[in-house]
Amino acid sequence: MRCASFILLAVTIGLTACASTSGVNRLAFGEYLRDGYQLSDRELRALQYYVSDDIHLRRIVESGNRSIGRGILLERNARVVDEILIEAGTPGIAVGVGNDWVAVSFEPGSYLYFSSRNDGVHVVGDPGRPGDLYYLWATDWMQGTGVVYINGVPYEAQPENAYAHLQVERKALARSEARDRVQPGRKLYDERGSR
Repeated sequence: MRCASFILLAVTIGLTACASTSGVNRLAFGEYLRDGYQLSDRELRALQYYVSDDIHLRRIVESGNRSIGRGILLERNARVVDEILIEAGTPGIAVGVGNDWVAVSFEPGSYLYFSSRNDGVHVVGDPGRPGDLYYLWATDWMQGTGVVYINGVPYEAQPENAYAHLQVERKALARSEARDRVQPGRKLYDERGSR
């Protein structure tokens, strides 16, 4: 019997050790979490955020130089494509919060807005997903592309970026404890003859 109790104790301790390191998963961040946990602005800033999908942003910078060389008008046109990639799973921190938005920074000095507002122009997102998730916010989602601003500079967001949303980690901590105690037993009569 004592051996069986020891084996049960060893198995319980092993499972408890596994439970303390596992149980971390990412949840799509939405109004259902914000309201359900009654998160304050301060608590929203204390969360670690992640982006669900790759975000591809780009802008085209054109510059033209005109000069005269050897009596000929020279025109040099240059086209530079400035691209920013934020890969799925990239961590970010909240640098600002509002009633239905969170400004998340993925690198120092810049941030992107994510919002739960879905008015068909600013936030497209996935209307089939419940919970009013916080999707990438753009000033216009016109003909599949959106415009986002980084440090006041407009970038074009690709159509698939409309479904990129914030995620947060939830760690389920489960603790169980087993105590091994041997009961001494009781006799009907003790050595003195009393009960």
